[in-house]
Amino acid sequence: MRNTMTLAALATAATLLLPARVAAQFEGVITIAVHDKADGNSTMVQWTMANKFRLDMTQASKGDDGPGNGTMIVNREAKTVTIVMHDQHMYMTSPLLPPKPQAAEKDGKKDDDVGKLTPTGRTEVVAGVTCDVYHGATTKRGKQEEGDICFAKGVGFMPGVLSGTGPMGQGMGAAFAKIGAPPDAGIMKVTSYVNGKPRVDMEVTKVDKRSLSASDFQPPAGYTLFHMPGH
Repeated sequence: MRNTMTLAALATAATLLLPARVAAQFEGVITIAVHDKADGNSTMVQWTMANKFRLDMTQASKGDDGPGNGTMIVNREAKTVTIVMHDQHMYMTSPLLPPKPQAAEKDGKKDDDVGKLTPTGRTEVVAGVTCDVYHGATTKRGKQEEGDICFAKGVGFMPGVLSGTGPMGQGMGAAFAKIGAPPDAGIMKVTSYVNGKPRVDMEVTKVDKRSLSASDFQPPAGYTLFHMPGH
């Protein structure tokens, strides 16, 4: 999942620049397929309604670092994030973190070059939605990686909503402050280039526009609240 996560990080960085209201433009459920040769395929199901966001994650095979089955629920109104661990029938809730300033360079070493997103002028139709293709290039550990991200206005995968949910979201928000992204856009597809050949790493497979309720953004009944030691 390493290569997929690198491109997903670039995509996340782009959407972190978008206002929180973007997720509210689409109400419904989106299914996303993640393709990874090393760790197997996984599925994400994104639920969005007003200031509420839910992401269900299911991995086909549980590796050493695989998440298994889990859900993240972000409530911007209540300023909380809830992590649901389905295998354990438990959940824990914590406050959203405030924005974190970008860390200074250490020992004269620069961070990896996260690059820029550039519109290609091409469009694709993904899950019945027309999206605009942007090209991006990143440099990680001295190695350049390239890929395409297809954005659709107001609909698609919205990882930027996860800003403030933990160290990863915090770091991305600061590190990728200069990446350009189309306004009011969600991610419909992420493609990487391996030896010059395109490979789809992530794509929306279903868009279900429908009304949701507050109960869709609560842990399942019967799950136990888990308290972190010292809290």
